[in-house]
Amino acid sequence: MINSRRMMWAGHVARMEEKRNAYRILVGKPEGKRPLVRPRRRSVDNINMDLREIEWDGMDWIDVASDNDHWTALVNTHHCIDGKPLLVSHPATRHDVAQASAHDDHVLWANLVLGNIHEETLWPLYVSRGEIANETATVTLTDRPHSYVLLTGSGGEDGDVVEALKGQLGALKYWPCWNPRGRFVVLVRTLNSESPHLLALNISETLWKMNKIVNLVILIPKFDAFLLKDSIGGEVNRLDIYTWFPYRAGNCAEPKDVVLLDQCLLDGKGKLSKDVSLFASKVPNNLNGCPLRVSTTHYEPYVILTSNTTDTNGSATYSYRGLNTEYILLFSEAMNMTVEFLSPAEGNFLESHFMQLVGIMEGSADIAAGRFHLHPSVIQHADPTTSFIFDIIRWYVPCPRRVSKVEKVVGVFSSSVWLCMAVVFILTSFVFWRSADGPHASAAKESQNFKKILYCLYVAWCVLMGVSVPRMPTTWKMRTWFLYFVWYCFVMSTVFQAFFISFLVEPGYNKQIETFDELKKSNLSYCLDEVSEHIHFYISYHEYRKFDSKRMDLRSVKDCLEYFFTNNNITMLATVSYAQFVASLFGLDPSSNKLFCTLDRDEYSAHAVMYLSQGHPLLGWFNLLLRRSMESGLVAKYWSQLNFKVYLENISKAAACNDCSEMYFAISLFHLRIAFLVLGFGHVLSFISFLTELFINFNPKICHWVNLKKRYMNF
Repeated sequence: MINSRRMMWAGHVARMEEKRNAYRILVGKPEGKRPLVRPRRRSVDNINMDLREIEWDGMDWIDVASDNDHWTALVNTHHCIDGKPLLVSHPATRHDVAQASAHDDHVLWANLVLGNIHEETLWPLYVSRGEIANETATVTLTDRPHSYVLLTGSGGEDGDVVEALKGQLGALKYWPCWNPRGRFVVLVRTLNSESPHLLALNISETLWKMNKIVNLVILIPKFDAFLLKDSIGGEVNRLDIYTWFPYRAGNCAEPKDVVLLDQCLLDGKGKLSKDVSLFASKVPNNLNGCPLRVSTTHYEPYVILTSNTTDTNGSATYSYRGLNTEYILLFSEAMNMTVEFLSPAEGNFLESHFMQLVGIMEGSADIAAGRFHLHPSVIQHADPTTSFIFDIIRWYVPCPRRVSKVEKVVGVFSSSVWLCMAVVFILTSFVFWRSADGPHASAAKESQNFKKILYCLYVAWCVLMGVSVPRMPTTWKMRTWFLYFVWYCFVMSTVFQAFFISFLVEPGYNKQIETFDELKKSNLSYCLDEVSEHIHFYISYHEYRKFDSKRMDLRSVKDCLEYFFTNNNITMLATVSYAQFVASLFGLDPSSNKLFCTLDRDEYSAHAVMYLSQGHPLLGWFNLLLRRSMESGLVAKYWSQLNFKVYLENISKAAACNDCSEMYFAISLFHLRIAFLVLGFGHVLSFISFLTELFINFNPKICHWVNLKKRYMNF
């Protein structure tokens, strides 16, 4: 909660209270540095303060002065980040009347600290009083602080200092801008601490257990007994600066000891005795076999359980591979760490992954490996690594099936072309008949056969089919029409045969579903599992609701993909990389374009990450390894090798299909079905004609009428 109590302009407070102040903290700025812009006024939770932008490295010194002898001790901290906010936290208000005097003195001291910091610095300043914000309080910060100054209380016992810090850290954890990886300066005001070393160790342990804070220095005033004037007022002889280093001196992550990093001596006019860097890198590149506790959930291809052995003592040992664990093993080898895979989390997908996050929040695990993606609700409680897989979620639709070869042959010409050919055939037959037996027929008699309409149809059909005719026309007019029709049939037959051979080899495919509107009109069933439904809900994706009437529920995305690859008659949402891996599990080629047909748009993206406990010091090294692995192509290389290995191991599971291999094509009787259909149709017509002749011959009246008609026509 932002403190709005007793916040004053620093210059006025310093002049009014300077003589009453036993310790004064001033934050100076280098000479010659000027603000880049004019001071601007910003309101932060009813606190009005001037915030200025600068171009220097932040806090340069802390001035702890004794008003008695005007001694000045300058401690060069360099702990603030250029242009980043500074947050100052002091203990919460106490309402105990017995401690009112001590508290008033502390509030005065805290106000002087804040006033001088605000007067002398040129960066945004945030203030917290160590209380958890209530429901009505709102905290809106433009940038997360990168530097923290924690002011302790004025209690005489070390335990009071530690408890005050716990309350302050507990309040800061609920800030949306909380940054446990920032630089922390703890200012201890306790005057009668008999063991500064032990107090610094207790503070370090508290900050590590609560928030994994490593990047800190602890400033504890040290009094020389020979310079004390009385039991109340003493003179500061030096300022001890403590810190601790993880993974050094035989220790691993937890603080076992603190180091007196430097001292600020008054007779040295505030200069450090060793002039060391207070915020140097604290994690070495050799961790001497320290354990790295990994919480896992078996989920291919991210985490793949390869072996599970139990020793004589009953303790289980697990071995994992996969995308996540591969980089954990690579990191442990590079940093000389010992990987300890914890027992897999129990429960379904959601329960197991939730328990993994609880484990790293409680400190029982260092890193959680599974099917984790970057999500705002998770990063509030754990720190994600660099995304090592940038995946896309798409709608998967059935791939277009190959068109039947016979259907394609029939479709060589469009319906209008077939109709035109039929009209030409009939008109040509009529022209043949009228040219041979019409009123304008040539004086030279044409063959009697062409004077029959049925014979003309027969001749035209022979030419169309490319078969020789029984008798050629004799007149020049008939021969001219006959030649025109032969040329026409030759052209149409040539075109038909060219397309016929092409379509027998490659008939093509049906139209693919490309847009979401086409998908909604396709009446395909939508496959959905419980995990995917929760994920869609958390990211506010509701397009899948449009398929509720055709929903098909299965246990997992893997089952949906298996059904999709087997039947090719449903639609579903899935990531591209996971769909390729599941295809490899079933012996299908993950690089085949005939298996993965999607819409022409991306629904949303998913970034695969792993999560570490907040503030964990190994996150920086882990991200460095991941970035270098991606830049060098190791991520893509391992992913390709994993898919290919799984594909080779399961290629025997792939079911035989006609469309799996189409390199060679053999023409069989099946492909000539259309010709046999025409032949059958001709036999049916012949049989009908035969029955008609039998009926006429056995019916005297009809037979007599037919004979009279023949005589009349011959006459």
